[in-house]
Amino acid sequence: AFNEFRLALATLLIFTSILVANIVISCIGGTVHSWGRILLAVLNTAFFNSYFWLILGPPIYSHIFNREKTLRTFLDDMHHDGLMAQQNSLGNAHKHLYGVDEPTDTYVQASGESGKMLSTHENEYEQRIL
Repeated sequence: AFNEFRLALATLLIFTSILVANIVISCIGGTVHSWGRILLAVLNTAFFNSYFWLILGPPIYSHIFNREKTLRTFLDDMHHDGLMAQQNSLGNAHKHLYGVDEPTDTYVQASGESGKMLSTHENEYEQRIL
């Protein structure tokens, strides 16, 4: 939903470029001269700024120019990628993964039967007092 693979690929490319530039300039002896140190500073600044804007640029641009569309898309992505959506797509597989044999109250069950749950909790509270 958030293009993690593309972001990871771009991040790898940027940081590899930083590493290669630093190694090349250091190997040719550029750090001894002022031009080498200035070039390293400029390149590092440019690469790190590009990484910063790679991460924050699209949300800032979308917030300024496409606010409603971006908000709808973000909320739809959160809904489709959320924990409840994952549990619904897994079915009962999470019970086998985590060793849960007895049925548990999920958020959906709790919201659908809130009155029943409230009375159950009130009865438990009253029994504890007595």
